Amino acid sequence: IRGDRAENIELAIEHYNDALRIYNPDAYPNDCRGTARNHGNLYFREHRWEEASERFQLARKAAERLYQASLFRSSKEAELAETGNLYRHLSYSLAKTACHAKDKEAVISLEQGRARGLSEALARDRADLERVRLTDPDAYDLYQKAANRIRSLESLESSGVTAEGNAKVRPESLREQALTAYAELSKATDRIRRIPGYENFLKEPDWDDVAAAVPDDQPLVYLVTTPDGSLALIAAKKHPKAQEVVVEPVWLHGFTEAKLRELLIGTPEDKEAGGWFGAYNRWLDAVQKLQDENADDKTIEGMREAKNRWLKTMLKVTAELWQGVMGPVVDCLCSSGFTQAFLVPSGYLALLPLHAASWEENGERHYALEKIALAYAPSARALAQARQIAAFTKAQELLAVDEPKPVNASPLPNSQAEVESIAAFFEKPQILRHEKAERGAVLSVLPEAQVAHFSCHGAVNWEDADKSGLLMAHDELLTVHDLFQLNLKGARMATLSACETGVVGTKLPDEVVALPSAFMRAGFAGVVASLWTVSDLSTAMLMKFFYNYWREEGFVPVQALREAQKRLRETEGFEHPFYWAAFYLTGV
Repeated sequence: IRGDRAENIELAIEHYNDALRIYNPDAYPNDCRGTARNHGNLYFREHRWEEASERFQLARKAAERLYQASLFRSSKEAELAETGNLYRHLSYSLAKTACHAKDKEAVISLEQGRARGLSEALARDRADLERVRLTDPDAYDLYQKAANRIRSLESLESSGVTAEGNAKVRPESLREQALTAYAELSKATDRIRRIPGYENFLKEPDWDDVAAAVPDDQPLVYLVTTPDGSLALIAAKKHPKAQEVVVEPVWLHGFTEAKLRELLIGTPEDKEAGGWFGAYNRWLDAVQKLQDENADDKTIEGMREAKNRWLKTMLKVTAELWQGVMGPVVDCLCSSGFTQAFLVPSGYLALLPLHAASWEENGERHYALEKIALAYAPSARALAQARQIAAFTKAQELLAVDEPKPVNASPLPNSQAEVESIAAFFEKPQILRHEKAERGAVLSVLPEAQVAHFSCHGAVNWEDADKSGLLMAHDELLTVHDLFQLNLKGARMATLSACETGVVGTKLPDEVVALPSAFMRAGFAGVVASLWTVSDLSTAMLMKFFYNYWREEGFVPVQALREAQKRLRETEGFEHPFYWAAFYLTGV
């Protein structure tokens, strides 16, 4: 590199501006997205926030062109992967301009880049179109046929077979059918938007969508991490029944992407520790070795050492989360009088138990959930849909899956006791136990369930989240993909009492593709799931406490889970977050 750095930067800016005179979002969207994003990143590094946000907005416009031109989920996800952290950097830059009006724009940016597949599917498949049916029945019928056709084509594209199930689909044939279906959907949508009250039907989310999703006393907390630092955007009504939703930024300057990466995978200088996942995977490997080999003293001691390191790492990471992220956020929420909140974490923050962020005081360890009840939401739009389902759905009929067998996995000795204790809270529980808990059998009765409880093994696929699932009898997986095919009338709660059932895919973390979002897309208002491999005994105890607080004591689910976790933590031998903090609630 020759010359003065500042001069080189200005020269680069000049060249970017020249390039973007040609690379506009309509004619060259892919070139525009890449060039404008690189230009924005340059301004970002220089802390020129106004200029950075302008360039990121141009890149976002181009990215939206490319996304909307994609017909199938695989191509849409490819575009989202290429777009990467654009929405996060745009949001952070907007908030950094120190213009209070830009805070709402920052929230909108995060919402638009968050859980798009889930939010769009919910908007398309669960919209209230009763007035459309009465006002313009032809548009209603056209829309329903097109939406059903698109759902069918999405299923075919992801499975690779025809409707008859016996031959491969030709990609060009599938594309032609999709083009026709989307054209019909667009035609129906245009007609629906002419009806009063449906002007914004299936459009990108705006501030009104976010504001409508914020409950009176439960703010939405968007969390974003960048190379420059982190930011929490708290969207809340300042007092019950208030009409206006305001946004309060909480700056978390010391918590950067580099810091988050260090917590997750360690530092290059400290390869032995390996961060959260290094310690976790070494413990899992030690457990597997213990199961595969003779349990000699050396193997047992190796497993104990690995578990102790994992437990110590968990305490270290949760303490860092409190200091860098959740401490300032929780203090802000509590000072405003809030007792509950929804977290919308972006990027890889979703892999960590933010609700169990911890600190020490007078020799005792405390956790964020002691101060405030925290649930999670994929997006504001998904939360609004969940609240609507919860308001009109009963929770009287239970479907329980009890330790499917035979499976190539370790026994669950406390599963039957767990399921029976939970079934006692319902009048007519339906229990699929052992050999009866086949994948097909579960899928056939799931549409009638109001509450679904799965006591089984979980299987996470880090690279292809669609293949993550719940292990049913004969080693069949009930997968994320299976749940995507369902479109239930509406169900109240799914409880996934198994290992790693709440882990989002690492390929596109902001898409939040995991079992919780899949159950929400299928029609469940709330889902309890786990972030790591859990203890069979402590999980059975936690679940019994949870259902007791929810069904008998009358707590809402997020409060019931919080009280259950507090009670288990107060039980001798289960104080460590390993035993209770894995589980979290998505939705309501």
